[in-house]
Amino acid sequence: MKHPSYKKVSAENNQVIETLEVKEPHFYPLWHFHPESEIMLLKKSTGTRYIGDTIENFQAGDVVLLGPNIPHLWRSSKECFVEGSPVSAKATVIYFREDRLGDDFYNLPEMAQINKLLSTAGRGVKFSGKNRAILGRKVDEIVRKEGMDRVVGLLSLLNFMAGQCNYEPITSLGYSPRVDVDDFSRFNRISAYLMNNFAKKITLDEIASEANLSPTAFCRYFKSRTNKTFVGFLNEIRIGNACKLLMEKEKSASEICYESGFNNLTNFNIQFRKIKGLTPLQYQSQLGSDE
Repeated sequence: MKHPSYKKVSAENNQVIETLEVKEPHFYPLWHFHPESEIMLLKKSTGTRYIGDTIENFQAGDVVLLGPNIPHLWRSSKECFVEGSPVSAKATVIYFREDRLGDDFYNLPEMAQINKLLSTAGRGVKFSGKNRAILGRKVDEIVRKEGMDRVVGLLSLLNFMAGQCNYEPITSLGYSPRVDVDDFSRFNRISAYLMNNFAKKITLDEIASEANLSPTAFCRYFKSRTNKTFVGFLNEIRIGNACKLLMEKEKSASEICYESGFNNLTNFNIQFRKIKGLTPLQYQSQLGSDE
């Protein structure tokens, strides 16, 4: 693979569907994209996912559908990167090309519901509600099918997603993927640096130097790629880590504040409410009510 940011998926140019069973120490660690749409069922591991301009936590049972060329990254928890760790990542992934069934196939009247779903998937979609467990089983069934049964299974799966599942967009309204293969290696360096160092103070000069840009040029570059300021993006990474720690319920809010890179509890609470709409304690209490 010439560029680490472009992930080649299809082995056959005319194949409608590719499937992948992920059983690795951690998920693919680079910010990447591909022309195939992607359905991903998370079976094991926790961490933070970066999809377009949105940062969220992920956990087992999550199902997402991504349209073509949306940059994304699933960053497994740091425990997955420790040599010899029993913690691992497991997922079922389905890749498919919408144009392989013909340019007008999804525009047929019978496909209206699926077409609406696929249009929304241009922003990425996540699924919730009582049918999510059934959805996970249907994703797994695709892997066991072959030939035309697999194609029919995909259409049945998309129909179930569109008609019987709750789903909502992931990225911001108006988000449009910016795919520049030669530029992704730079962005990968930036995102990797932030994800590896978010718990400490990171200055603008420091991160700009990592990108080999002046601070002013870096701010313009970063905003054009993420639709966010550097500080806003960094705070979302930190709050994502805080949410993971709150879910584990092993540390106090004060401990989580400093471990997530904030230097005082007041700012931590302000940023948490700004991003999540709740205080840390309200967020943790809500988790308990969902169990």
